[in-house]
Amino acid sequence: MAELIEVEKNLKLAREQVTLKERENALLREESVKLKANVSQLGKDKADLENRVVELCGEKKEAEVSKKAHDFEMFAAAWDRAKAQIELFVPGVDLEKMDPVKVVYKGGLVDDDQVPAEGSDDHKPGE
Repeated sequence: MAELIEVEKNLKLAREQVTLKERENALLREESVKLKANVSQLGKDKADLENRVVELCGEKKEAEVSKKAHDFEMFAAAWDRAKAQIELFVPGVDLEKMDPVKVVYKGGLVDDDQVPAEGSDDHKPGE
């Protein structure tokens, strides 16, 4: 009889352990489902962010192009103003040989890259 009581105790303990393990497994399955959903959402978020980065790169490039165009328009307007003022103060002057992208160096108009760097012994702007 004592053996039967001991077997029943062990059986009851084993059932309780099985029930606990089943609860643990259920909780783990729920957690697994949540984690899979999170991973899926993170994948979607990553794709959205990658698309946004591509969009922003395009917008940045457009802004740079627009800025360059604006800068050129502003330069052209300033150039036209300067020419008009020179023509006002020096009537009859011929400005056709002027080139706004050149510099005066050694008595002639040259590109910037033909002038020695500032600070060098050869640098004499406007010469």
